[in-house]
Amino acid sequence: HPYSDSPTSRSEKSRMEKAEQRKRTRLLIEALDPLVPVFSRTCTAEKGSLRSKRTLLQLQEDTVFFLKRITRKKATRHDYVDCDVMREGMLSSSFIILVELDVTTGEIIQCSNGLSRWYQLHPSEIIGQNFAHFLDTNDVHRFKNFLRLSASKTTAKGIRVKLLTFGSKCYEQLECTVKAVQDPVNGRSVFLLSFDEEAPKNPDCFPLWSPCLLRGMSGIFRFDESQSSGPPTDVDGQMRKLSRKGNAELGWCQIGVSSLLKTESARAMLDRLGGENRQASSISSAFMRLVMKMVEMHLTFDFNSHDVPFVAMHARLKLPRVLGSLRTPWVEVLHTSLDGAPVEGFLTLAGTQLRFFAHRNSAPGSLHVTGAHYRQEEGVWKCYHTRTWIITPNKSRIYGQIFRDLDDKPYQFEQTFVR
Repeated sequence: HPYSDSPTSRSEKSRMEKAEQRKRTRLLIEALDPLVPVFSRTCTAEKGSLRSKRTLLQLQEDTVFFLKRITRKKATRHDYVDCDVMREGMLSSSFIILVELDVTTGEIIQCSNGLSRWYQLHPSEIIGQNFAHFLDTNDVHRFKNFLRLSASKTTAKGIRVKLLTFGSKCYEQLECTVKAVQDPVNGRSVFLLSFDEEAPKNPDCFPLWSPCLLRGMSGIFRFDESQSSGPPTDVDGQMRKLSRKGNAELGWCQIGVSSLLKTESARAMLDRLGGENRQASSISSAFMRLVMKMVEMHLTFDFNSHDVPFVAMHARLKLPRVLGSLRTPWVEVLHTSLDGAPVEGFLTLAGTQLRFFAHRNSAPGSLHVTGAHYRQEEGVWKCYHTRTWIITPNKSRIYGQIFRDLDDKPYQFEQTFVR
């Protein structure tokens, strides 16, 4: 078992790490307290134990207030804390969670060590990633407006969002508050993030979900266009727009149909329906919509030998009764663990990956998974698209937004498959 440390060693390691973290926090507070000015408070305000007579919370509030007031200054004989020095010091903090963003695109420019701890198990460095890809789909538009207000130097109150975190193997979508702490400089601004809980110290195994719960999600599903925003082929077309020049990647729908073509009976059935034009890259949208009405998808959810959840997806064609009710053999479309490992052989272009992350805090009676597309840019794996996958015993929903960055107009979609 990959997490089979003894309870004693785990406890001792945790105790030592907590002691080291407390030491680093104490040193940071001792360094910040004399640097950050004490701002006026009511005479009834609580007195703290710091040398400045502030509480830890008051020091944090004064630090945020001070950052908002900082502007670039010319050299002077008077003592003051330089803006760049202050910002770099804050970004080196493991206690305060800060991120510097491009307020137009949402790209992460810098982040504090405190935020890095929440992304210690992300597949690659988070610098250069787009912050919006870690947000819940329903929060992307609100966050875009929040950044727009920040970019225009209009006072923007904090915003509450759900953020996918990678602080341990138990990937979690957690609520956090984001506040601007600096006016934009050259299109960049620093934001303070506040989570309701501490970042995990060690990678954890997945929670003890009941195997019966996962197996209860398994079954045969069919695409329901009446509950969807449109056919899957439309989503495939939008995804191709994100492809690099000359390298059009097939979408999930087209990859599934390509898998069906591996069997002679499926090829014969598609010939019967649409003639000899069977290349997945050239099949018409109308024909693909017809095929999708005949596709049955079998999902199997369970745990592997390492207690990590996995999904196996198979597909087949089933003709309607008026055409003979013929069925083709099941064909495997994908088989992958839900711990962020790259899906083998799904995306066909070199330098691209698809990863699935199961959420530890999925809603009761459901499984919440994030599917993330990555591609290699200058030696770094960068996420260029995420979509949400919610599975219940009766329904499978896949939804998301497709955009290059926050300056783009997003394409929203939802695909529903029912039992």
